[in-house]
Amino acid sequence: MILLALAAVGACRRPPPPPFPEGLKLAFGMDLQGGDRDVFVMDGPRAAPVAVAAHPAYDEAPAWSPEGATLAFASSRDGVQGIYGWGARGLEPLARARYVDAYPSWSPDGRRLVVMSDRDGNWELYSMGADGLDEKRLTTDPRDDRWPAWSPDGRTIAYISARSGNDDLCLVDPDGKNVRPLTADAALEGRPSWSPDSRRLVWSSEREGRPALFVIDVEKGPPRRLTPEGLSAWDAAWSPDGSLIAFASDRDGYREIWLIRPDGRDLRQLTTLRGSAHTPAWGVRRQ
Repeated sequence: MILLALAAVGACRRPPPPPFPEGLKLAFGMDLQGGDRDVFVMDGPRAAPVAVAAHPAYDEAPAWSPEGATLAFASSRDGVQGIYGWGARGLEPLARARYVDAYPSWSPDGRRLVVMSDRDGNWELYSMGADGLDEKRLTTDPRDDRWPAWSPDGRTIAYISARSGNDDLCLVDPDGKNVRPLTADAALEGRPSWSPDSRRLVWSSEREGRPALFVIDVEKGPPRRLTPEGLSAWDAAWSPDGSLIAFASDRDGYREIWLIRPDGRDLRQLTTLRGSAHTPAWGVRRQ
């Protein structure tokens, strides 16, 4: 009986399981009280969120390079919003155009980025080398094309387009060819994120009123709701191991980062910074 009691005490003292796998890290944007907007990083599941390259300017929309060495994000610290990279050598500009570049997404080989830019008078998609050179325009339409996400297999870029007059989830090849819509409705749609096998997308949509997360198989469809009724959800990001989806929700009164399984189980809150969190991005921890 004594041994059983000691075992029970030991079990009670056992630390709780980590909120996400040890081999991953998470970056996200956060608007703090007072108006500052910075990028925060949790370098592992038990690490406290830390602001990186903090600056009074707006920093947002982080994206980890495939090997986890460089964190790209958009920043207005030089007066015009460009794309910066933070890593072992500190902070470096990746693309500082005379226009607004935002929402970077890496190619799976880490050689290129796709961004949304207003350099032609409305939001269009551009790809460029990781050094900001070899720029190529991918979309051409009078209406906005936004929030690109490069698929893990490198074959497709998902994005939200208003070319039909409504927001639709669309796909385009990395050379700008073969544009095809996945949805066709009048709902407001948010940025997409790919599953690791490049077969499914998760994104936020207001098709049922309140913004919620939906998942679609790009070959089979149709969309299915992921998050529960009554929970507002934005800015989904699928983890590289496929086990979790991070997103922003204001369920506790502040917009914080939450986690959920791809089958809708195990909903839980990750951050408690009491600000306005957005655009989470998973990365692989470098050993």
